[in-house]
Amino acid sequence: MEKEEFVLAMYDVRGIQSYIFRTNKVKEVMGASGIVEHIIQDALDYAVKQEKMIHESLLSWEKGEELLIFQEGSHISIQVLFIGGGNAYVMYRNREIAVGITKHMSRFVLDKTYSLQLAVAMVQKTASYQQDYQNVQNEMSKIKASMPFSRCLGALPIVAMDDMTGFP
Repeated sequence: MEKEEFVLAMYDVRGIQSYIFRTNKVKEVMGASGIVEHIIQDALDYAVKQEKMIHESLLSWEKGEELLIFQEGSHISIQVLFIGGGNAYVMYRNREIAVGITKHMSRFVLDKTYSLQLAVAMVQKTASYQQDYQNVQNEMSKIKASMPFSRCLGALPIVAMDDMTGFP
């Protein structure tokens, strides 16, 4: 069994505005908006199923329940703290579980949208949630600053991409 070193992960969907408003057709904007609205929850649901952890996760966060993941004897491996506005905060029992779920989530977002990116920051849980929250925010800022922005370029052959613009 994996060592219990709880990890707080923050997910941020990048490229939402350009994804939704890449066209001026109302039906397409509404469709893209609908996809984005639930992309993190759908990606997390998919990842949990891929990792076969259905009975070890608590994905219902809207009820305001207490953190069951920390209770002694709990078999919960994942607990969603918040999802909204293209962001999510998730507590994992350990880093191995967090990395496995995150890989599936990233692939899901790429497969479903072709251009949105999932930025991920993870920090070790400490005794202070306030400090953990600040640490994960700081880590996310660093990751987003260094993360190249990808664009769907269709059928263009690409030999190399410019680091700053993402264009060929």
